[in-house]
Amino acid sequence: MAIRGATDDQLATRVRKSDHRAFQELFYRYYRILHHFFQARASDRELAADLSQETFVRLWSQREALDPENSVKAYLFRTARNLLIDHYRKQQVRRDYEEYEASAAPRVSPPDHSGMLAKEIEKSIGGLPEPQREVFTMNRFEGVSYREIAEVMGVSVKTVEKRMSDALKTLRREIYEKSDTKT
Repeated sequence: MAIRGATDDQLATRVRKSDHRAFQELFYRYYRILHHFFQARASDRELAADLSQETFVRLWSQREALDPENSVKAYLFRTARNLLIDHYRKQQVRRDYEEYEASAAPRVSPPDHSGMLAKEIEKSIGGLPEPQREVFTMNRFEGVSYREIAEVMGVSVKTVEKRMSDALKTLRREIYEKSDTKT
């Protein structure tokens, strides 16, 4: 069987049997998507590259546990999501310790003076509750289907649909309100 034309399920089955070529094809298919996923959330190219590579390291090291009934794409995104959560937890512990050591000096974030629509949209997306923001960015920016998002997040497809609907309503309302105040 040709590797390039193989489906994700076929590749996952071959990876499960330690096929390096199948693993390499999955890497080529999903590395850039995962890198974008991490960079959109971490804004750090090196970190995005490290976490993308770690996602594939985990896939290979746990290849024998791959379930052929589940989407390998969903597996990769679930692994990526967990790596990102772990990274932020470690960062938070480090920040908490540094704040404790520095007697918690107050932090002031610089004001956003940009009036550009893209910045407003980005800010509105950032203001969404975490589950809505995650569903929105995975679907709209990474092209992950509702079914795959549901697998990654461990919720039903209906829950994903509801979160996306709520996110879109919030974004429309905020953007329209901002555009009305400028006219």
